[in-house]
Amino acid sequence: MLSPSREVHYTYAEYLSLENESSIRHEYLDGEIYAMAGGTPDHAALAAAMIGLLRACIPPSGRVFTSDLRIRTSSGLSTHPDAAVICGRTSRAPDDPIAVTNPSLIVEVTSPSTEDYDRGEKLRHYKSLRAFRRSLSSLIAKFA
Repeated sequence: MLSPSREVHYTYAEYLSLENESSIRHEYLDGEIYAMAGGTPDHAALAAAMIGLLRACIPPSGRVFTSDLRIRTSSGLSTHPDAAVICGRTSRAPDDPIAVTNPSLIVEVTSPSTEDYDRGEKLRHYKSLRAFRRSLSSLIAKFA
């Protein structure tokens, strides 16, 4: 007889505890915690190059952040993109004082194993961020 599988759902507080104790980063969504894969040297070089290019292009009120920054979306995803830009002051998640909620730009260096997720579900979560949507709309209008 097969025993039923037990689904484990973690609280956000449990996720934060794991993040504080772990040497690797994790994503959190809907009670699930996912270890983020380590990047290749090429991935790290592309992310670093993007950060350098962004720094030269953003307005003085903007700051470029590395993957050490945790982004929390209104749809419930907490993750560490490869780079992010925030213009002005950071807005913080009410349940996570170090997670920001107002990136204007998010950079994800995709790989064959992450591209579908990064361009699909993850992008949908990013679009739930008001500042990101506003920036995306401005960019589309500029190039339309």
